Amino acid sequence: MITQQDVIYFILTDRFSDGDATNNHGVDKDHSKGYHGGDLQGIIDKIDYITNLGVTAIWITPVYLNTTGFEDHRPYHYYWPKDFAQIDSRLYSGNAYPQGSIQYLTDFVQVLKGHGLKVILDVVVNHGGYGISEQNPLFNDPFWFNNHAGGNDEVNSSLAGLPDFNHDSVNVVDYFINNLIQWISSTGIDGLRMDTAKHVEPKFWYYYKSIIKGKHPDLFLVGEVLDTRNVAEIAKYQRVHDFNSVFDFPLREAIKDCFIYDVSLKTLARPRLNANEPNGILDLDSAETGGYTNANRLVTLLDNHDLDQRITSIARGKHQGENNKGLAFQIVELCYAFLFTVRGIPQIYYGSELGLEGWKVGTDDSDLRRDFPWNIIGVVAPKEEYRLEANLFAKVKTLIAFRKRNEALMYGVTITLWVDDFVLAFLRFLQNHVVLAVFNNGYSDMPSPLAIPILRNTSKELQNLPDRLISRIESKTFRNIFDNNDKIRLFSNAIPVKLKGKDYKIYELI
Repeated sequence: MITQQDVIYFILTDRFSDGDATNNHGVDKDHSKGYHGGDLQGIIDKIDYITNLGVTAIWITPVYLNTTGFEDHRPYHYYWPKDFAQIDSRLYSGNAYPQGSIQYLTDFVQVLKGHGLKVILDVVVNHGGYGISEQNPLFNDPFWFNNHAGGNDEVNSSLAGLPDFNHDSVNVVDYFINNLIQWISSTGIDGLRMDTAKHVEPKFWYYYKSIIKGKHPDLFLVGEVLDTRNVAEIAKYQRVHDFNSVFDFPLREAIKDCFIYDVSLKTLARPRLNANEPNGILDLDSAETGGYTNANRLVTLLDNHDLDQRITSIARGKHQGENNKGLAFQIVELCYAFLFTVRGIPQIYYGSELGLEGWKVGTDDSDLRRDFPWNIIGVVAPKEEYRLEANLFAKVKTLIAFRKRNEALMYGVTITLWVDDFVLAFLRFLQNHVVLAVFNNGYSDMPSPLAIPILRNTSKELQNLPDRLISRIESKTFRNIFDNNDKIRLFSNAIPVKLKGKDYKIYELI
């Protein structure tokens, strides 16, 4: 089960590491849309790098045997299945089991678990690969597929022209429910990432809730509902379809808008001192008003393989030229600091911890899925000569380690203490664990410290922290997690914090 204690590392297997050259059938590493040879052995070979970073769970792209491809595009991503019950031979090593046996994935999962890593498997039920009906006789029944002539709504529309399964058919639903049970029961995976969830007919989720959730209640289901603005549309997959989690694309969009494009930080949150304040994205967490059932269970992210650009490319696009590269990396670090202190379960896209770039060009997303840059890695971390990459990696590693040891960041509530256009300060607490995070989104250094209020109020309805916690803050000291010499205390009902431009500080109450 994936929990709020976890940090997820997302690997597009073909582009991560080629661990076994003997399975490189049709590999062409110079072809941007072709196979590059990454496989399960490659992930195993790099476990020391992964565990050194500190993540606790690996999400891998699908492992299905895929169709041959479409025009010059090979299905290196493995989202174009031909056979939903077999593993593609390019992904596993040896011949210990029958060709395509799920047991190869079972062995992989056991190796990762032996290193303390959970596994999320990417699965597809919405569609098959191009030409699936011709390449697999099981799927030559036209009644298994939707006819989308003239259809244009999200559920009942074809995705990129892929053969779209009709989950209003009980035969289709029954096949895929049993197929998922086979993968779950046979491999010991901890979670499923459901591809293109919003395109699947609702009948499937009814069966899923009853059968899969009933039989495997500890299995984590996170759905891809790719909508960057509409919280209510995404949230219904928690509220109605009982997903454990969905990807928090609206928060990612707000992080990008605020920290890279300099939109007001009020977009993120409000102090919650009166009912008339406009909501920030972090305040849309009530199921009663169309929000999430539990926003703390959302998977939060800066990057993945389907978005427009990696976060570093967005930052470098805003701050162009080699002279501004340092500033761009500084802003990416600012984004990560926010990601690891705000609520949710953080997810990192492979290579983004190094500032790996990539972007879509029209509908071509191959650059967004670049090969992992192993040339800049020493043993388990970037080489010293790659100064910006090494610094970003070190900061992300520290943020992960701090989050994993502080229950306030895993489980605590979030109280916004201050927000204006340029500065955001929030407190997260659980029992005696307290973390203060402060962000300066302006380009100029603060001329004087900001007095962040910590107030008692005769009207307790207007007081946002309990008396017990205020008393504890009054008697204790906050210490910067990156600088043991930087300590601050409550003074005259406020905590003074001074920040440089585009900077942040994270304090732990000690």
